[in-house]
Amino acid sequence: MVEPSRFRRFASFLHPPASEEAWASLVYPATVPQNSALQFGIRRESDSLAGEDGLIFRVRATDASGNTLTLFNRFVDVNEHSNDNPWTDISTPMKDFWGQEIELRFETAAKYSLIHDHGYWANPRFTIDLS
Repeated sequence: MVEPSRFRRFASFLHPPASEEAWASLVYPATVPQNSALQFGIRRESDSLAGEDGLIFRVRATDASGNTLTLFNRFVDVNEHSNDNPWTDISTPMKDFWGQEIELRFETAAKYSLIHDHGYWANPRFTIDLS
């Protein structure tokens, strides 16, 4: 089935590796603007295959001293995303990192089964509150 154009987004695909408790990662260096939040979309593609059990999405930030903070962690059930609502939009505050150079890590992991664990990260960006 072809997705309606209103749902199409530029996105990166991640499928967790086969080993248990392993994460597939996209890593980006970034300088965090003052008064900013990190925004992105997530999607778990589902085909209702026997054995599908969901996918975990996580974002972590590591500062120059090597301190890591989990900014976002969410389990997406097999029924959460449908053709009528394929994306979940997320906004997470970045106040702890304003003005710092960090490493952002976008990660996916399987719950248990790897069957059809197709995870997508869309349009990660910093947005600034000018108020």
